[in-house]
Amino acid sequence: MANLDSDQLEQLQEIGTYLYQARQELSASLEEIATRIFIRPLLLRAIEEADPEPLPEPVFIQGFIRRYGDALGLDGLSLAKNFSVKTAVAHLSAATPTPYVDRPLPPAPAMPEIKSSSPPKRRSQSFKPAPLLAIGAFALVVVGAVVVLPSLLNTPANTPADPPSEPSLPAPEATAPESASVPPPESTAAAEPDAIAPASPVSVSINLTGDSWMRVVVDGQSQFEGLLTQGTQETWEGQQEITITAGNAGAVSLSANGEAAAPVGSPGQVQTVTFTPAAGE
Repeated sequence: MANLDSDQLEQLQEIGTYLYQARQELSASLEEIATRIFIRPLLLRAIEEADPEPLPEPVFIQGFIRRYGDALGLDGLSLAKNFSVKTAVAHLSAATPTPYVDRPLPPAPAMPEIKSSSPPKRRSQSFKPAPLLAIGAFALVVVGAVVVLPSLLNTPANTPADPPSEPSLPAPEATAPESASVPPPESTAAAEPDAIAPASPVSVSINLTGDSWMRVVVDGQSQFEGLLTQGTQETWEGQQEITITAGNAGAVSLSANGEAAAPVGSPGQVQTVTFTPAAGE
């Protein structure tokens, strides 16, 4: 439920009445508008009737008003500005806050007294370590001489370093002379001439001077059946026989087994002819 104050309820009532009248003039239903702007009809009806019960917060109501107005062909933005989006704020408690009291700080804890202890007794001045240090230093010198001198005596005199030997260069590789490219030996066998395929025993060529339906059967197998247009030239070959049926015999010229071409029949006539190796027809 929207928490609206009296001013917002009055504004919503005026805007809702205006939107209702505009919708009635367009003869549009709430469901139609709701489907167009994706807002439930329940919310649109609540805006028209200024019923805050099903409506959300005022900022959302303002957005609904703008989209509703735009869907009706109105200036939805200006219409939405007539609805205040201030939210009703609960009254604060009338009790004044507790004033700040400047309370004195608690006294700092007393630091414990550090009792001064009696100064440490000085060592007796009768101890003199100087003679012992001198004896130790002398002993170190003697030991060092015993260790270092033999190694110095055995060190050979510095001899000049041998000059660096020149790096041995690899012997040049013997390059074999490039062998002259020798063409492959020609085949002694003479190229065999392409075998000439023997001509088929039956050969029929057609030339159409007009459109005609055709059926062609070669050695008992159907090779073509359909409409051929003017200017079409085709040739069929067979071993036993070729049967041709023309729907427009006058437009089909046939040449069988190399003979001169001749029309199959009269224009518009359906004619069937069969060609074999023995006879032209």
